[in-house]
Amino acid sequence: MRRLTPLTAGAGAGAAAAGPAARRVAPAHAGRQRASRPLPAAAAAARGAGPAGGRGGGRSRAGGGGGGGDGQRRPAAPRREASGPPTQLGSWQRPRQQREQQQGQRGQEQQQEQQQQQQQEQQREQQQGQRQQQQGQQQGQREQQQGQRGQQWQWQPRPTTARGEAIRQLLRIEQEGAYSGLVGGRAEPRRRGPGRGAAGQRPPADAGGGGEAGDEWELGGGDGGERPAAAAATGAAFGLDDRDRRLVKELVAGVTRWRRRLDYVISGVTGRPAEGLEPAMRQVLRLGVYELTHLSAPPHAINEHVELAKTWARPSAAAFANAALREAARRIEAGALPDPASQPAPAGGGRDAARRLALIHSHPTWLVSKWLRRFGEDGVCALLEANNARPSYSLRANAAAPPPGGGGGADAAAPAEALLEALRGMAGVDAAPSTLLPREFVRVASGLQAVLRSGLLESGAAAVQDESTGLVVALLDPQPGESLFDVCAAPGNKTLLAAARMGGEGSILAGDVSEARLGALRRAAEAQRLSASIQTLAGDLRAAAAAAAAAAAATAEGDVGGGGGGAPAAGSFDRVLLDAPCSGTGVLAKRADLRWRRPAEQLPQLTLLQDELLDAAAVFVRPGGLLIYSTCSIEDEEGIERVEAFLSRPAGAEFELEPPPPGLLPDSVVGGGGRWLATLPHVHGVDGAFGARLRRRAAG
Repeated sequence: MRRLTPLTAGAGAGAAAAGPAARRVAPAHAGRQRASRPLPAAAAAARGAGPAGGRGGGRSRAGGGGGGGDGQRRPAAPRREASGPPTQLGSWQRPRQQREQQQGQRGQEQQQEQQQQQQQEQQREQQQGQRQQQQGQQQGQREQQQGQRGQQWQWQPRPTTARGEAIRQLLRIEQEGAYSGLVGGRAEPRRRGPGRGAAGQRPPADAGGGGEAGDEWELGGGDGGERPAAAAATGAAFGLDDRDRRLVKELVAGVTRWRRRLDYVISGVTGRPAEGLEPAMRQVLRLGVYELTHLSAPPHAINEHVELAKTWARPSAAAFANAALREAARRIEAGALPDPASQPAPAGGGRDAARRLALIHSHPTWLVSKWLRRFGEDGVCALLEANNARPSYSLRANAAAPPPGGGGGADAAAPAEALLEALRGMAGVDAAPSTLLPREFVRVASGLQAVLRSGLLESGAAAVQDESTGLVVALLDPQPGESLFDVCAAPGNKTLLAAARMGGEGSILAGDVSEARLGALRRAAEAQRLSASIQTLAGDLRAAAAAAAAAAAATAEGDVGGGGGGAPAAGSFDRVLLDAPCSGTGVLAKRADLRWRRPAEQLPQLTLLQDELLDAAAVFVRPGGLLIYSTCSIEDEEGIERVEAFLSRPAGAEFELEPPPPGLLPDSVVGGGGRWLATLPHVHGVDGAFGARLRRRAAG
């Protein structure tokens, strides 16, 4: 209960006469009502006495009292200057001021206490933050050490099961962008060096260069440490037999190809976004769901996936993997597996329709949306299905190194016949002449693993190469005795086919930014007995073009030859081939990983690089000579639009687009109204490619 301060002893005789009752403390409500009560008689008498003061029992303004007191006369109170509250109210104002003063003191004290508490709380939070930071640093150090130990353990070659090897390769693909597959490569992760032809300014990582089979499956460059073809890619280095190696290839390619749709299923059966799972767990679930949905794996196969979760993720992950995969198996049996195709097609198309198709066919939405505008729904579905089909492979026959037993009398004009004869004697191999380039190429429908083990590639009698790259060389049409500059040559399949077509007559300069990749080209040329006419030059094409242009302007003579370290001279080659780095959207059937590592914002970067390389390559074309621009992309931005942009710039002022001569190419692959080469996977059954002939006008 709040107390009011009692009147002081100086209240006068009137207060004393009031007795103990007058001195009792009044209740709280009395203090609130005091000002409205009638004044006591003594106070009224004092008011009636006027300014001169009061007599007898009158009460003075100074607080003295009369009336019933000692009868003495008190000094008069000072005159009021203005009307105001009664004199009696001053005695009630004093307790209120004291209360307010005490309340103010208490408020200050409380404020000080609050400030002290806040300071203490801040200090505690600061100390707690420091402890958490220290704990985080210690945890980070522990995780880093564990990661280093895990990485050292993870990448060590060791005997394993086919599924374990598949998990190892899938993790490497997702974490490092290295694609493991069928035809070659090394077990080491890909070195992130500059892209082909762009040393000073590297293109986006793993930019495609022409869709060659050697590129499709290559894991890294380098001169040393080669293993037999497909050893690293299919697990031969880990003691797996042929059957397990085929399973590894199927699992790695299939999971990579169907990654987005598999994640859709995983999210549906677990209730958790697949991208939120740790990498090893995500790969184990993808592998398990892929086997259940695409390979009709029996439910007991889940046990091995659970063991994989223990090994590659952590022991406690086994329960989650077991529950998720068995739920997927139960839904498959019930016909209730999450399926984006069961969702109704959005009305009006647009991005929603593209997203639905992208989920169904496991492609990026931005790419499907782009293709929908170009090909329409039927065309884009056919293209997506072609990208997801198991790819077919072709072999290029080499007349300079006929197959063993083929004899030196093999027809040099049709080396594919001798190669076909050798393939017919191999069990399990189904091969037939190419429908596009039957003189040089053989299409292998099945049994490529047996071909790889036969030794035909090591002997130089054959090379795995897509027919689309052969069409680019056909568009180039190199002639014996001419000079050719392949400015972005590695890994060299186009260079070697051009050398074979030239019959060893003339000269070829193979340039590339990577000396390691050029080393692989030189070894392949030696194996195919084509090295005599080929020289190599490592360096940045743009820097070489700038030096050549400066030398030409100063009328200085340059070194046309390669391999001696000198830069080639401007305008000194009959034909120049630029197989430019690109998005690789034409080779997604063989390079399934590219679809996941090609964001839409990379396309402008690639087109800028392509423009720079086109301007540089044009410097080396002699007057009247030919420049071939090609890519393994099916995007117009990287094809005809680059050609048109080049012709509108000063660098292309002396060039013009030249249609392929009649009979040079099959009519089915000539696009743009007969003006350039264009192949599409769903139309021609080969990799997508673009190629254009740019003729430099003759001098005078």
